[in-house]
Amino acid sequence: MAGENLNSPLTSLHLSGRLGVGVDVVEIGRIEKFLQKWGREGLRRFLTPSELEIAKTPSTIAGFFASKEAFSKGVGTGIGAHLSFLDLEIAKTPAGQPFFLPNPPIWEKFGIEEVQLSISHDAGIAIAFVVILKKEGGGFR
Repeated sequence: MAGENLNSPLTSLHLSGRLGVGVDVVEIGRIEKFLQKWGREGLRRFLTPSELEIAKTPSTIAGFFASKEAFSKGVGTGIGAHLSFLDLEIAKTPAGQPFFLPNPPIWEKFGIEEVQLSISHDAGIAIAFVVILKKEGGGFR
């Protein structure tokens, strides 16, 4: 029946405003052109020093850029006055799984409880998908 899915836990989270989802794609060639023009020094505009240590290839850099854009969409602001690229930092587990390091002022500002990140690269494209669980009554104020 059409209304049955309205009672699912995910639907309840979405309807309550507790679930944020963001996705972004970046052409890896765009990052290659950026690097040709600005070099790795130009990456400091959107990557932290720790990220620069682990983002060695254009595909990884594109994935990190897409991840930050996807996060900003998940919280509903985009990158701009309320959230900057450098407010967000990505690290990797020993197995190589990417994740966002908690940034307490940002997590509090947006009422974030948990963030999940997935990045993939194929056919010259990097894609990032972010799911954000907000605290009960949380969210951008």
